Order: sequence, then structure tokens, then C-alpha cells
Amino acid sequence: MYTDAPSPHFAVRPDWLALHQEEIIEPALPIVDAHHHLWDRPGSRYLLHDFLRDAAMGHNIRATVAMECGAMYRQDAAVEMRPVGETEFFNGAAAMSASGGYGECRVCAGIIGHADLRLGERVEPVLEAHMRAGGGRFRGVRHISA
Repeated sequence: MYTDAPSPHFAVRPDWLALHQEEIIEPALPIVDAHHHLWDRPGSRYLLHDFLRDAAMGHNIRATVAMECGAMYRQDAAVEMRPVGETEFFNGAAAMSASGGYGECRVCAGIIGHADLRLGERVEPVLEAHMRAGGGRFRGVRHISA
């Protein structure tokens, strides 16, 4: 779940990334990026514009699936409903992308959210809320069991 704690991930270092440029083997091959994240956390931010910059490196990425990562949870909701905020966040990025104003790639065309599957039958309203918040883009849940 999202907290104000610093990100546990290493910061992106553009100088290190610039040390190697990947050869684009099949630049015309249409790609759906089936797993990416967006977030805005203290000390670590990766939003739509950051993704689009990375996606514009020469591959033909046509659409993406945003994968839950605990970002933008609703803070004023019941605990089980908090992850719906991330679906709303992804759907906002999807709406920006679908406008066409950011290129042809449809970012967050699919959304995978989080729902606590241990809720049993009580998970149904959470899933329904995700489907509403996803604007037709919500596709499923990831419940990490490790």
C-alpha cells in the first residue's frame, strides 16, 4: 500500500542508462507492453510523460497494460476500497493517452488492479468499483501471494 516512505527502488540514473543504446531489431513490429507501472511517490516519480519518453526509443509500442504497484490508493476509503484509487489514476492516464495528443500509443489501454482476494465474497463490491473506475479498461487483479 502507498505510504509517504521513500521508494524502496533505486533511483533511475539517466547517465547509466545512456551507457548502452539497444538496437531495435524489428522497429515495425507492433508491441503491446503487457506490464508497466506509473507512480508518484516521495523521491520517485514515473508518470505518463516518463513512460512515453521511454516508449519512444524506437520500438512500435501500440498499447500498454498498467500493472498495480500500490500507487495513488484512496486515503479516505475503507481499507478494501483503497486500491480503486490506483485504477482511477491509471484510467486518467489512459484518457490522456486516448486523446491522441500524446502520440499513437494507447497507454493504460488495459488496467490490472489490486483487490484483496482473502475477502472472499466481500471482494465483489471492490471488483465492481474497479470496473466502474476503469472506464472499460479494467481487466483483472494481481494479488501477490509471496
